[in-house]
Amino acid sequence: MACASIGTLLFSRVVHVFAIKFCFDGEVMVNNTLMDMYSKSVDMDAATRVFEKMGKRSVVSWTSMMAGFIQEGLSDRAKDYLVKWKGNVLT
Repeated sequence: MACASIGTLLFSRVVHVFAIKFCFDGEVMVNNTLMDMYSKSVDMDAATRVFEKMGKRSVVSWTSMMAGFIQEGLSDRAKDYLVKWKGNVLT
């Protein structure tokens, strides 16, 4: 992992801690931002944890996850999320 990515990941974790501390972690927009930061920091595991804990998801939530997986070369995981998303829209 490049030094810039490590710094960005540390910053993402600090922002996440503040979001939890000040009770913003239940906000869809905040969670979408956290997922985007984690995916750009090359930590899709953290992005996935944020996504899975979300009670409510938006189009941005789903597309952020898929974009993160695609950027990491994990197109199969992105496809899995597309299938899950379609299932959620229909139910």
